[in-house]
Amino acid sequence: PCAAALWRAFEVVVIERYILRAVQFWFDWPIYALKRVWNYLPHHTGIDNQDGMHRVRLERSLKYGTRAKEKMHMLTPKPALTPALTPAGPATTATATAAAAATTTRAIVYCHGGGFVATCREMYYNSLAYLVRAGGFHIAVLDYPMAPQARHPAPLLSVMRALSYLRRARSGHASGVLFDDVHLFGDSAGSNLILHAAALIRMPALWGRLKQQVGDDPTLAGQYQDIEAWTFPRVTTCTSIYGMLSRRSAENAKFPVGVGLRFLWRCVTDGMTAEQERASKRYPAAFDDLLGELMTAEKKKKENKKKKKKENKKDPARHYKGFNMPPTFFAVGDIDPLVGSSLVTHDRMSSLVVGLGTGHGKPLLRVFPGGFHGFFGVPPEWQLGLWRKAARPAAEDVFSFLERFQVVSSGDGGGGGG
Repeated sequence: PCAAALWRAFEVVVIERYILRAVQFWFDWPIYALKRVWNYLPHHTGIDNQDGMHRVRLERSLKYGTRAKEKMHMLTPKPALTPALTPAGPATTATATAAAAATTTRAIVYCHGGGFVATCREMYYNSLAYLVRAGGFHIAVLDYPMAPQARHPAPLLSVMRALSYLRRARSGHASGVLFDDVHLFGDSAGSNLILHAAALIRMPALWGRLKQQVGDDPTLAGQYQDIEAWTFPRVTTCTSIYGMLSRRSAENAKFPVGVGLRFLWRCVTDGMTAEQERASKRYPAAFDDLLGELMTAEKKKKENKKKKKKENKKDPARHYKGFNMPPTFFAVGDIDPLVGSSLVTHDRMSSLVVGLGTGHGKPLLRVFPGGFHGFFGVPPEWQLGLWRKAARPAAEDVFSFLERFQVVSSGDGGGGGG
């Protein structure tokens, strides 16, 4: 215990304060600038072999909140005179695409990865631009506060604030695309956030629990003073790309990857273990830990009903009314060191869906041979084309999944909240 405490103090004083901030600076400026130039060079950089931002309009740094990094970029389709080639065949013309966008779920909210501590949002455009060209999607690419400056649940709360902003501000935007219904999409740490966000929107008891935690913390309450006014869009689907960063992947990863992952997880949780979270009744940082709580809660409810026992009023899970998640697609590479977390999350979601008969069906899972962590988002030229065989099929499968679960947008308002 003494050695662990000393090492944690070293992490906080030296690594978090100096080394990690240098890494964040590197991602925020040099790589950002390099990728910004790279996107507009006349070469094939997109997953679909088209020039990086061809027929894609980019709106930069739209603020959705008051905290640092509470910004988003918006990728939208430009008018086109000729059809584009898509996995499902020739795309519609710009006019037809705009008409479809106004009546179906053409809004995607993307949360980047980066271990909760750093990332370069520009790196994701080569893969996301494909979805804009192929399906006329409007994609909000979120930034959110980074650890260790902002620890759990601050990144998640900022994502929820962004969803509220999008429903309120963008649903009446001149683009005609409604943000009353959205597809949530994330990679690695972003996968953890979007799955949490879907659960919070679709299971009100969880949202109430998180709001209570914010109310009990003066710092969080001051940073998210508008939380009671938030209302959210309906979540049509969730897509998790790569292995999901969670406590499980950090604890089970082998040396040397495991050392770095465990450090990242301590950064975002301030060293709090799963047992300490449960003991303090805090909202879990890891989505698979939340699923474990839900599975335990359902098991207890069945046992209590069978034995005719009363519920424990101190149990935070007593208000759960059943599992309710949207159709979810997990796309992972077989050589991804974090693949285990996605597999466990998929299996736990499947067992909850089967046990409760929600009618949504099991979540979908596909493992792509040769796919490493980052195979979908890292530009093909940066990886010497090594992962292109996995990236293109993954992009096509994501596109097909989104098209399969399109719903007609009524424009009568979004999901719950507040």
